Amino acid sequence: MFSALLSTFLLLVPFACGTALQKRGITGPVITSNFPDPSFVKGTDGLWYAFSTNSGGLHVPIATSSDFVTWTVTGQDALPTVGAWSTGGDVWAPDVIQRVCRASHPLEARCG
Repeated sequence: MFSALLSTFLLLVPFACGTALQKRGITGPVITSNFPDPSFVKGTDGLWYAFSTNSGGLHVPIATSSDFVTWTVTGQDALPTVGAWSTGGDVWAPDVIQRVCRASHPLEARCG
């Protein structure tokens, strides 16, 4: 008896709550060039930035977007000179974070 009531309740809840939730998504690639393993961050300027594994002769290529749908590959390298830690110049799957800094004095900055 209880399971029959529970089943009926679970079947009616979506109709009583209004319209069903719709999935949001983007179909297909939004960066159509070779831009593997991207890492995304939203800049303080409101733009989205994507950084990828080395491709096109760049160590860490950069792409930008204002809406997270339409992207422009900038042709710039976020890491034009690879450190001594690299064994071959390839940089894979960069992980990018944003640190916001504020200056309380012209010669001092605090990052958080």
